[in-house]
Amino acid sequence: MGKRTSTYLRGPDADNCRQALLFSAEQGFSLNLAISINWHLFNNPTRLSDQRRLAQAQTRLHHSLKRREHDLRWYWVREVSLGALANTHLHAHDPFADNGATFEKLLLRAFEVDGAADRQAVLVKRTGSGQSRSGGPLGWWRYSFKGLNQRDAGKRHIKFSSQGEVVGKRVGMTENLNRTARARAGYADRP
Repeated sequence: MGKRTSTYLRGPDADNCRQALLFSAEQGFSLNLAISINWHLFNNPTRLSDQRRLAQAQTRLHHSLKRREHDLRWYWVREVSLGALANTHLHAHDPFADNGATFEKLLLRAFEVDGAADRQAVLVKRTGSGQSRSGGPLGWWRYSFKGLNQRDAGKRHIKFSSQGEVVGKRVGMTENLNRTARARAGYADRP
């Protein structure tokens, strides 16, 4: 049996990440960093997939944050993996009070063994505090999920943009944001 291939992100995945975003903010851990990873700007001597490299970096970053008494909270969305571009968008909580500088340093260190070839391979920026279409945490969520099919994007007030065919899992999040964590905390997902 081959690997799962999809052309569009799924509406329920977008909704699940939106609930994770709202839940995290309610818990006092707003997802206030927008991260874009361009895998084509990395050296890849080990020939690992973008999924595997992200998983390994996530593990390294998790341990690095734990040593500083913080948890990693983020979700990620993969875009085109076959064709011209391969990107991953992440929405993360910055536990430090330095506008993302420490988080970015730790994240870049987590990718060091993968050999970022270009300074623009990993971009980290603040999402802002607004909740409008053009900015803030919900603005980044909308941007990250632009690869929904046209009908699902319209229902969620997201500007549709075809993302092409992706092989493998397209969306994921840390365990402290998933449905089980939300249910355990007594959080009721919102429509």
